[in-house]
Amino acid sequence: MDISMSKESEKLFKELNKYLEDKDYQSEEEMNALIEQFIQQHNANLTFKETTPENAETADDYLELAESAKTKKKKLEFAQKALESDADCLDAEVMILELTSKETDVLIEGYQKLNEKAKS
Repeated sequence: MDISMSKESEKLFKELNKYLEDKDYQSEEEMNALIEQFIQQHNANLTFKETTPENAETADDYLELAESAKTKKKKLEFAQKALESDADCLDAEVMILELTSKETDVLIEGYQKLNEKAKS
């Protein structure tokens, strides 16, 4: 599975949940109609702009930049910005861990700590 696609899906679901929070619906049919309305609005507003350091705003944006960065230094820089943008961004923490860990046992210990953090 393409990681960037799953991040885009996650982003879409976050936007949908926020949209639905502001709506008052009483039935599943009403909710489905609102979802359809959201999807139509979302698709109408789609612009295929490339994420750049200048237009990055969210942790997901910075993670996208980190994943496409050519150097380890840039990957780390964008992953840290993702974490600054969202302190709960485990994907950024995993990336930072993988980029900075020089020993396998440190990496394993870091994964274990992040796994515990994800469970809480």
